[in-house]
Amino acid sequence: MNQKGNKLQSGQMMLIIIVMLSAIGFMLGALLMYTGSAVLSHRNSVRKEQALNIAEAGIELAVWKLNDEQDYNGELNTPFSNGAFDVEITDITPSTKEITVTSYVPSKEDPTVTRIVSAQVNISDNIVAFNYGVQSGNGGFIMSGAQTKVNGNIYSNGNIQATIITGSAVAANLPEATADQANNTPIPPSNDVIFGQTSDEQDFAQSFELSQSFSFNSIKFYIKKVGAPTNATVRILYDDNGSPGSAVSGLTGTLNASQVTTNYGWVTVSLPTTPSLTAEYKYWLGIDGGKSV
Repeated sequence: MNQKGNKLQSGQMMLIIIVMLSAIGFMLGALLMYTGSAVLSHRNSVRKEQALNIAEAGIELAVWKLNDEQDYNGELNTPFSNGAFDVEITDITPSTKEITVTSYVPSKEDPTVTRIVSAQVNISDNIVAFNYGVQSGNGGFIMSGAQTKVNGNIYSNGNIQATIITGSAVAANLPEATADQANNTPIPPSNDVIFGQTSDEQDFAQSFELSQSFSFNSIKFYIKKVGAPTNATVRILYDDNGSPGSAVSGLTGTLNASQVTTNYGWVTVSLPTTPSLTAEYKYWLGIDGGKSV
């Protein structure tokens, strides 16, 4: 009897152990499944966020290219970060375009996450960046010749001179220049320097030395006219043993007679180019009234 009872008790213990191991295995499996599902969910969440960021970056890129490239109509499979995107441009109206960006993570060929973002943009002169055809500095923009043509826009800090400009032309106001050398006292002058007559004095020249080497774009004269003189040529000249010598290349402007009145006043002459002049070297400022200085 005792031996049979011991065998029955041993069988019950084995059954309890098997049941407990099964329960533990079930709980462990469920825990592993939950952990794996959570990891997968987190990865998908991160990839969705990445795909959204890529799509928004594609929108920004498309807006920039529409401002910068007139013929931009989209692009395909552009790599960005850890994915890629397509851009499609659709005309809604002549002034409105719809940008549709489709992003793919990790690649377009084998995506795990795809996001689509759309935006409508308006084309307006008030918000679209200025597309330069020509951009020039303080010397201005001068193109001579009867058939000269600019296919585009011009933005200049100085005067603009061209025969045909297909786009817009903007001449900005120059900032107030700082004079390096000046001969402006007394005002009004106690003595007149007469030049540009049909006989006798034809030209005028004044020597000067700069305190530092730099380029400049304009000269001011305190001047008045008598009668009806024609335009005069203004030049910067090299020194030739104490006298005006040859002209400095590029530093030639026009003193417009229509800007000079019968009363003394300041008249600005713009120079088309701005080569640098050397400090403490004597130059001459000449006004050519018809004959060489």
